Amino acid sequence: MKLSAVDQLVVVSDGDSYAASMGITYPVNGGNAQYFLEDGDGKVTEVSPVFADENGRRLIFFPQLFSAAESKYLAADGLITFRFNSRTSDEAIIAQGTMAQFSNGTALRSGTWNTAAQGATAQTYAQVFKTGVMTLGEGANAIQVPILQIIGQLAYRTKNDIAFFCTCQVGDAELTCKGDVEIRSKTADNYKVVISATSSAGGNDQVINTRSETITLAASLLHNGTAVSVAGNGVTFRWYKFGDSSTTLGTQATLSVTEAMVDGVAEFVCEVTYNGSTYSATITINDIQDQYMIEKGRVTKDSSNNTVENTGILKPSYSVTYTPSVIDKVTGAAPSGLPGTWSYTFVVKNAAGSVISTTQAATLTVTGTTVKSAGGVTVLITAENSSI
Repeated sequence: MKLSAVDQLVVVSDGDSYAASMGITYPVNGGNAQYFLEDGDGKVTEVSPVFADENGRRLIFFPQLFSAAESKYLAADGLITFRFNSRTSDEAIIAQGTMAQFSNGTALRSGTWNTAAQGATAQTYAQVFKTGVMTLGEGANAIQVPILQIIGQLAYRTKNDIAFFCTCQVGDAELTCKGDVEIRSKTADNYKVVISATSSAGGNDQVINTRSETITLAASLLHNGTAVSVAGNGVTFRWYKFGDSSTTLGTQATLSVTEAMVDGVAEFVCEVTYNGSTYSATITINDIQDQYMIEKGRVTKDSSNNTVENTGILKPSYSVTYTPSVIDKVTGAAPSGLPGTWSYTFVVKNAAGSVISTTQAATLTVTGTTVKSAGGVTVLITAENSSI
């Protein structure tokens, strides 16, 4: 039997009690990239994908403001500002206002995104962006957050990657987060795999909540932002779990994931082969139905080795040590009567999803300096018992 758990760590500067990160909702069969063509005069003539054309599904940015003291996401209570390519410049403001103004559609600035000299036609902010609100979290912890939707063609203004900044007021604190859109020239080798998840209960979902629920994963191969047709083009698919590449779970564009396939947390990988080259992407599925789970055993300490609040948000001088164990969800204790022993593997990834380290041991320590330099880390813990 193999169980998995995932933990995320971020760093805030000494003295801070809040952390901000940019949340991103990706369109189905699309990522955070737009691709362009230009004519002999350097004018942009074509951009794809146009997010507004994908059945209303768009690339959406929203701030996630986290309180270390309260261990929860917070709603902005003052002015909210979205800018491009600058954290502070007034000239870079796209939208600004209160939550009420984002809700009623009056937060978007009037302005020109590009001139006719930069592309086929001139565009205003209203043709490229749309503001609004969305719900973050569930139940008593649900809050409303402002959103900036990309509905048009960004590459007309610039041919470089674009950074979007959102600055929010929370009490006396001003928090800024950042999200990116890749701007790429269309070339013959621009291929990218994207994976979407749809629950049998409806909607986009990566959590199995009941034993009967299934999640359908759908992989697409994009060429310059446009899906490559599978039929007759020799496109092949192979699905497997991260860490177990020798076992093929499926060879179609879609994979139906059941509760039995996910031991707590599982990362599914899809390899797509086309024209002799292979491209891949991963997606994480959580299962809250398993009888057994990994207790992460996370302890956070300061530079003097004193135990401090254990939230996953660190100061650079802090460190986190994991000493995991397997427990029974019903009893909360170690499972009784099981043969064999559990061995643990830790995989640490940076903010870009690249593997920093893989360690097989009973414990793992991650320093705040490592987390800071990596832009935040994800720790995947795997427990394996070969006797079950």
